[in-house]
Amino acid sequence: MPTVEHSIAVQADADTLFVYFSEVGNLPEYLPSVRRLFPVSDGWKLEWNSDCWLQVEDSPEGSLLTVHLSAAADEGGVQRSLESIKHELELRGGQTIQG
Repeated sequence: MPTVEHSIAVQADADTLFVYFSEVGNLPEYLPSVRRLFPVSDGWKLEWNSDCWLQVEDSPEGSLLTVHLSAAADEGGVQRSLESIKHELELRGGQTIQG
């Protein structure tokens, strides 16, 4: 089975991304279903099945956001999703908005 993985640097810290991704109202913006969300050594990880996940880790630039898919996937769609998340968070100045 082919795998697809992309990363993008986001100018926001890992805690800010954690708040964004853990806010239930934001799920439709980036992911149709989530199986579990848990902390990892330098950030956190979100899984929606055993072979597909999103991870955020602290980095010198702010955060490193990685999406991993183990299925036939549209690589351009994954990249567009990452860029959309980056744009949304950086537009907020690295601040989360909770509704």
